[in-house]
Amino acid sequence: TYTFVYANRRSKPATIMVGDRPEISAISYELVFPSYVGQPPRTLTGRIPKIQALAGTSIMVSFASTTELHPELSYVEWAEGDKQAITVNGRFGHFSFSVDRPNRAVLHLTGRYGRGFEMTDPLSLEIAVDRDQAPSVVIGIRKEKMVMLAEEAAAFAVPYTAEDDFGVAEVTLNYRIDTIDVLLGREPRQGAVTRLVEPASERVNGKFAESFKALNPPLQPGDRIRIELTAKDNNTETGPSVGRSRTLEIVV
Repeated sequence: TYTFVYANRRSKPATIMVGDRPEISAISYELVFPSYVGQPPRTLTGRIPKIQALAGTSIMVSFASTTELHPELSYVEWAEGDKQAITVNGRFGHFSFSVDRPNRAVLHLTGRYGRGFEMTDPLSLEIAVDRDQAPSVVIGIRKEKMVMLAEEAAAFAVPYTAEDDFGVAEVTLNYRIDTIDVLLGREPRQGAVTRLVEPASERVNGKFAESFKALNPPLQPGDRIRIELTAKDNNTETGPSVGRSRTLEIVV
């Protein structure tokens, strides 16, 4: 605090105050996973340079600053150049976003006194995306090619095992029937039989039995059946992923 004195006259006191630039004193990240995952929210604390999360995860970043913040001059800058406002309440702030692609967020804070009181080192956060993997589905028969009578093939059962980290929602037997010789003159035909899994399960065992018993016309000698199984997961966020088995061939 100081004054000017001249010719026995004194000015009013003037004051210069020293303020601090804001720094982050505490920070946390709350991750809310997509509903189909079936996992509870998770909270991470402390400075984390990189977060890797499943696509569709919502993240709320909350932090405390060493000084009060300017609500209009504190913001998040994304890799594309977009700026996102921060909700500020005194020394505290938070912002939210959804994980949909790899990105980078830079947190810029400014003290309540405005320009000139920007934080020295903005906080950077890398966002990496985990893509939901497709289910695995396996035909429970070692052979890749089999020869059967028509009655045997019609009643044949195809065992399977399907697995997914967040749940298998359905398993489908897909088939195509043609002939081993085009001179037999039969048109190719194809179809599918689907089994829904409710509720979705991480591991499913079962079998498709008598899938060709009701065919019209029925199976005949010279027919060739190609079977492939598919499994879908229960990803309701970005759409279900599909896993495929090897092909099983049955010659009648």
